[in-house]
Amino acid sequence: MIQSLGKKILAFPLLAGLSLLVACAASQTEKLASKEQFSGYLSNYSDLKEVQGEQKGVEYLRWMSPEVQSGKYTKILPKGVSFYPKLTPEQQASRQTLIEIRDYYDEAVKREYAAKGILATEPGPGVATAEFAITGVYIQAEGMKAYDVVPIAAVISLTEAATGTRDRIVQLVMEGKLTDSQTDALLADAVYKGLGKDLPNDKAQLTLDDVKPLLDEWAANLASTAAAVIGAGK
Repeated sequence: MIQSLGKKILAFPLLAGLSLLVACAASQTEKLASKEQFSGYLSNYSDLKEVQGEQKGVEYLRWMSPEVQSGKYTKILPKGVSFYPKLTPEQQASRQTLIEIRDYYDEAVKREYAAKGILATEPGPGVATAEFAITGVYIQAEGMKAYDVVPIAAVISLTEAATGTRDRIVQLVMEGKLTDSQTDALLADAVYKGLGKDLPNDKAQLTLDDVKPLLDEWAANLASTAAAVIGAGK
C-alpha cells in the first residue's frame, strides 16, 4: 500500500513536468506572434486580426484600411527592410547573418512585386509605400523552460528523450506597414512570424539558408495578397 502510494506521488511531478514541457514547446512554435513579441514598430496593435495567407500554411496578423481597396492604388514602392529597435545579434546568429537576412528579404520582396506587375520605383499618385522591419530573431532550445521549473532527475531524463538532441528552434518575427507614398497616411499594418530550419545544437550558427524558404514564402504571400487587394478595387 505504502509502496503503491509512493509510486503515485512520484508519478505526479513526472506527469506535471511532461505537461509543462508540452506547453512550453507549444508556446515556442506558435505561428502567430504574441503580444509579448510586439516590438513597438507599429503605432497600433489592437486592431490586428488573424489572416490566412495566399500561400498554404502562411498565417499572420493584419489591419487594413478601406482605402487600400478603393481602386486608388495600383503600385507598391518597397522602402527597404530595417531592424527594430536595433540590430541585436543572438549568440547563435552573427551580425553578418542578420544583415544577409535583411538584404535577402529586401530583394525577395522587390522580385515578387515585379513578378505581379505592382512594383513602383518612385513615389507618386496611386503608389503605396511598403516598409518592413525585422523585430525579432529567437533561437531557443525546445522545452528548456521545463528544466528550470521542474529540476527533477527523472523529469530531465524524460525531457531529454522528448527533445532528442534538443534542437534549437529558430523563430523570425517581422512587422510591416503600408502608407500613401505622398501623404504618409497609414493604409495597413501586419505582423509575420515563422519558423526557420531548426539548428542541431547550441553551437551551430544560424545561416541565411536556414530561413531562406521562410523569407521566400513571406515575400510571395505579400505580393500575392497586395496584387489581389489592389486589383479588387479596379
